[in-house]
Amino acid sequence: MPAERGRAKKLTLALHYFAGGTAGWRCEDCRRQGLEESRQCGWLGKAATGRKAVWARYGTIANQCPKTTITADSVAWLEQWAVWRQCGRFLPSDWSAKDLEAMAVLEQAWERMQDEARRSGD
Repeated sequence: MPAERGRAKKLTLALHYFAGGTAGWRCEDCRRQGLEESRQCGWLGKAATGRKAVWARYGTIANQCPKTTITADSVAWLEQWAVWRQCGRFLPSDWSAKDLEAMAVLEQAWERMQDEARRSGD
């Protein structure tokens, strides 16, 4: 069960990160400004220390730079989810259970994010 929660958390983080303004999270800008330590950059090769939030959006919080936390699998599922939404939410028979679970997680996270945005007036 913990692996599923971790995967859902990473997918939700990826969705919020890419749906929001990510301009302030360019690696070269962080390095130039010396923000790697305070944002707990994963490229430093150190484990995240402390529980201080370094990024947050609509209740999704990251204690380490989200750019270095988001996996290639999460990005691939985001792209697959976007195509799935654009093409009428069909269910291909060759999708794995992980793919289907990812679509469900992303769809639920998207709906929650849209609800939050409506409530806050964004």
